[in-house]
Amino acid sequence: MTVSLFNDPTIAVVQCPQANDISKATTFQKIMSYELDLFYKQGMIIRNESNAVIMNGTMCLVRRSVLDEEKWCNGFICEDSELGLRIQSRGERILYIDHTFGRGLPPRNFEEYKKQRFRWAYGAMMILKTHWKKIFFRSHLTFMQRFEYLFGWIGWGQMILYPFYLLILLFGSWFIYDSYSFEAPYDFALLTLFYVSFLMLSTVAIYRDRMHISTREAWLAILASASLTVTIFRGVFLAMFWNNL
Repeated sequence: MTVSLFNDPTIAVVQCPQANDISKATTFQKIMSYELDLFYKQGMIIRNESNAVIMNGTMCLVRRSVLDEEKWCNGFICEDSELGLRIQSRGERILYIDHTFGRGLPPRNFEEYKKQRFRWAYGAMMILKTHWKKIFFRSHLTFMQRFEYLFGWIGWGQMILYPFYLLILLFGSWFIYDSYSFEAPYDFALLTLFYVSFLMLSTVAIYRDRMHISTREAWLAILASASLTVTIFRGVFLAMFWNNL
């Protein structure tokens, strides 16, 4: 099914979902897998529309001639994604097929879950630091490809503002507590509450639609994602300002 796709000379890589075998998994492992799978069930499908698929070394096929020319780079944690960006910047195509051909093992515990996400956050920022010229200056990337990559990197990079989010939360809580004398902050707090509620409920709806899971499982997947906030912040911070792993 996938090999025949290389009859199209513009296709350099065929990427399929990275999936976990959860038939004998614990509840926690299932929730971690749901949180990851949403990226493949929605994010990658969207990125495929503009040929901005992130290459994942798991479950992908690479045209031999392209791999011989570009080669793997040993200086990256996420060397598969880094290779994918170089391939797309040549004007070649990475095609995503939303079909699971194989399954691996999910992280066994929360520590492994955090280590996995730390590598991804750190690796994504290293790719940005190394290849930012391909995004902002000359390359064969289209406007939409540049947009998708920047949007994805912003998703990682905005976690560098995590300490400021904590300050906003603390000051916001104080404003709500003292709202009897500050009408404007009270209105702002209500607006923020409405926005957060809408965001959470829409995410639950997306999980239920894409993953076909229960509302409870969707909320737990959101909680699992939120639990990685500090880990992602650490990975982004070290990649941007330390770079010594």
